Amino acid sequence: FWSFISTFRLWFASAIVLLALLPLFSGHRDGFAPLLSNSLVEVTQTQARVLSGAVPSWLEGNYVRQAPSWHKTAERTLDHMFDAFAKLYIYNFNPTSSAITFSSKFLRSSCYNRTVELQSPAPEFLLGTVTPPWNETEAVQALLNFPDNAGISVWRFGDENHRRYSATTDAMVLQGFNPSNGQYEGMVFLPVSEHSKYTSVEAALMAEFQSPGSSLAKLIGLLPKLTSMSASEQKQLPLLSVLSTAHPHHDVTDSSITYNVAGVVNPLAVLAPRLHHHSIALYAVNADLTPRMIAQVPTDGLHYIHSFSVTEHYAIILLWPATVHIPALTTGSILNSLRWDSTADTRLLAINLQTGELAVDTTTEGFFAYHHINAFEQRNPAHNTSELVVDTTHFKDIGTMWFWLLPNITNATFRDSYPDHTCLRRLTIPLPAGNETSAQPVGVADFHLHS
Repeated sequence: FWSFISTFRLWFASAIVLLALLPLFSGHRDGFAPLLSNSLVEVTQTQARVLSGAVPSWLEGNYVRQAPSWHKTAERTLDHMFDAFAKLYIYNFNPTSSAITFSSKFLRSSCYNRTVELQSPAPEFLLGTVTPPWNETEAVQALLNFPDNAGISVWRFGDENHRRYSATTDAMVLQGFNPSNGQYEGMVFLPVSEHSKYTSVEAALMAEFQSPGSSLAKLIGLLPKLTSMSASEQKQLPLLSVLSTAHPHHDVTDSSITYNVAGVVNPLAVLAPRLHHHSIALYAVNADLTPRMIAQVPTDGLHYIHSFSVTEHYAIILLWPATVHIPALTTGSILNSLRWDSTADTRLLAINLQTGELAVDTTTEGFFAYHHINAFEQRNPAHNTSELVVDTTHFKDIGTMWFWLLPNITNATFRDSYPDHTCLRRLTIPLPAGNETSAQPVGVADFHLHS
């Protein structure tokens, strides 16, 4: 019952925010102008006015979201919306005083601080590009500066005794903050188990990210240690992964446990892709913030994954035919390195959260999605079997990644004429008896959306 009430409260608060955002995407979409403009003002716990109605007496705590809020200086523009600097937006609900306070504060990442100092975007590795482009010196600096602008979402790790709040992004970058006022608390590095044989390697990597200067260049210095490890040894190093989904999940029955998926780069696979493989790693962060590897699955490329699903017993991962061509990363732009294989399928994995066994490894037709919407387990009485049901958004390819380039999204004609090929997709996945690899067909149902 209390789990239901907690979930209802979360949905209630989310619905309020979504209703407030509806005007941004209605009519002629006039709301895009303020959404995409610089918002440099920061606010500290200013009392908000309730224009109508009353705040429910049970609504207590901090509601924290973030959004890209600074993309342009006098000299340069960050061309992709997702590269704009992150700002936290915090509503504090206090039922005792019936007061609501509002705060907004930029995430003080090292790249943000350098940009403030330079009054121009500091060279760093980007999803998109900049206008005007980096000069030759800046281009080299950008390649060596791993991005730490965690501008996608926010998350809570650990139990009441070990709680950490972090901003997240599609890289293994976790930026800590105080949920009451947005005060920056530095990079969040989850403690390494004292029983790990490789504490020194992980500690060295953590130190490199925390120290000023070229983190990527220093990371390259660690590669000989990493490549000398066996496959079983590398499985104990989930936090050495570079890519990550931006949307972790709490355990269905224990919210002190977090699950996430990381893309693991194998340097040998870059040199000899036919002999070696990259992989994806499913790992947990325990209540005391110690990491725990659950499974590591070889893949045919370094897949771009933004989200995944968790049910009571399984993590469900969809590997779209969208991969990062690592040699192309020398351009300093992830977009320039993305490759879409229109002839390939989407690979679907279901991993047992307790045992790490691969319960399902099958495929469906190729498509792309930023987000999973929902997932659950159910019985199929007609066949007396169990199955997983996964709902996702659906795009025919990764073209939507370029929609969010500012020259595109700020162009009303482009926005309003953008091809409408979006739908919601429901996948029904039979679970085999036991945990054998599944080759059973995936049921697909599409629900088309119209703008």
